[in-house]
Amino acid sequence: MALIVTAEDDPDVRELIIALLQREGHTVVGAPDGVSALSEAYAHRPDLMITDNDMPGISGFELCKRLKESAATRHIPVLMISGSLTEAQVEAGLPCVTSSLAKPFRPRVLRERVEALLSSPASERRR
Repeated sequence: MALIVTAEDDPDVRELIIALLQREGHTVVGAPDGVSALSEAYAHRPDLMITDNDMPGISGFELCKRLKESAATRHIPVLMISGSLTEAQVEAGLPCVTSSLAKPFRPRVLRERVEALLSSPASERRR
């Protein structure tokens, strides 16, 4: 299965995401903020990054931008999960976000979105 890094400052939401995806067989590394998530991405080179936008340190948008600036991490698809932005705002606002999901989200929808991103050809994920 896949290696996923998730950045979420709300510990309850972070643990929910981790538990849901681990039940699907994925290895999930949780980070409490964007700076930690960026370090985890550089260290682990995950198959997918899941991030909130509103976090201490750097935002999810800034995290996404920094991932795309590095040759080592630019191929990583980014799923933005946010309660402060609509999916349309995310998709229109920053081309480095591969997909988005509004909070609150349904666990089934998160699992489906993750599987769709992981099953898409690498060429489609490399923007």
